[in-house]
Formats: sequence, structure tokens, C-alpha cells
Amino acid sequence: MTMRERRGRRSAVRTEALGNLLEACRLGADLEALVLSDQRGAVVAASAAAHVDARVIAAALPDPTLIAGCSLVRAVPFKHGERTLYMGAVGAGPRAFAPIPAAIEGARRILATT
Repeated sequence: MTMRERRGRRSAVRTEALGNLLEACRLGADLEALVLSDQRGAVVAASAAAHVDARVIAAALPDPTLIAGCSLVRAVPFKHGERTLYMGAVGAGPRAFAPIPAAIEGARRILATT
């Protein structure tokens, strides 16, 4: 029995692998953006529609007061070693934020192995 690769694109380069992951998750959920930021609000990796500035999203993710009350943006903090990272999604609809857990799991895996 042969194994079929489930991913269309792969990379051994961490930033490319993270970008590929976020792109696949974003497009699969029809999000405007999916952004991974560090605790300072800098972009670690991102996938965003052409009209969205991922740097602006990343800068807001660590500060919950900046996105409070905005139903189109969700930020989920998670630990990677001693660091806190933030996965942020921008989108609408009942399942807009569904890919966040998978994106976090994939990011953890990529960050741990590359």
C-alpha cells in the first residue's frame, strides 16, 4: 500500500512551512487572515488576503483590549517553550475561527522540528 501525501506543499524551511500551514488553514476556512505573532506583536508567519496588513493584526494580538468587541478577530495565546505566541484569525461566519486549533497544533509541530 502506498502512502499519499496529504499536503500539497512542503518545506524544510521554518518560515515557509509555517506560511504554507497558515495559507492552507486560511483558504480552507475562507478567512481574511491567519497570523502567528510573538509576545511583542511581531509577525512570525502569516497568510492574508491582499487587502489585509498582517503586521497590523500581529501587533494587536498580544493586547486583548485592542480587539475587544470586534467579532471579526479572534486571538488565541499558546505556549511554545518559554514563549507565548498568538494565533489570530480574521473572518466572519459561524465557523470562521474553527481552524485555529489545527493551526496552533501545526505551528507547534513545525516550531519543534525545524
